[in-house]
Amino acid sequence: MMRWKRPLVALLSAWGASGSDASDLAQDAFVEAWLGRERCQFSLGDTGEAGPWLRGIARNLWRAHQRKRGKERPLEAAANSAVEDPEKDPRLPSLTDAIARLPEPQREAIWVRYLEDRTSPEAAALLGLDENALASRLWRARVALKEMMSTGADAPQQETRA
Repeated sequence: MMRWKRPLVALLSAWGASGSDASDLAQDAFVEAWLGRERCQFSLGDTGEAGPWLRGIARNLWRAHQRKRGKERPLEAAANSAVEDPEKDPRLPSLTDAIARLPEPQREAIWVRYLEDRTSPEAAALLGLDENALASRLWRARVALKEMMSTGADAPQQETRA
């Protein structure tokens, strides 16, 4: 399970958790996974199954944490904290805003694949997708970002496919 600590903390941070909250929530996800191991339909050593399962637990804990706090940290705040020198590229604020306006599945795919600099297989496993679904989601996100950056248009309302 320790193989998943850094990816879970990074994913929770991508969703907007502070560093300490992300670490705490990842630890809570491991506790929940351990307590729920009897209900597990697969081997915990199977990384193809364990990753999406842990991600789902972390997502539920993150949502509960948000409800408890009563507020949501905007994605652009998380993105800005990861940028070393935002003044280097004047397009960064527009890009951050455009990413924040993407539908959540596309935003998560962009974050995990590019901003966390993961390989496609890693990102797909972490998001609970196969690689083709991830590629499709990333393609749609890039098309939407290109459109938003060139025209200032809003993101598509909702993603209906993977």
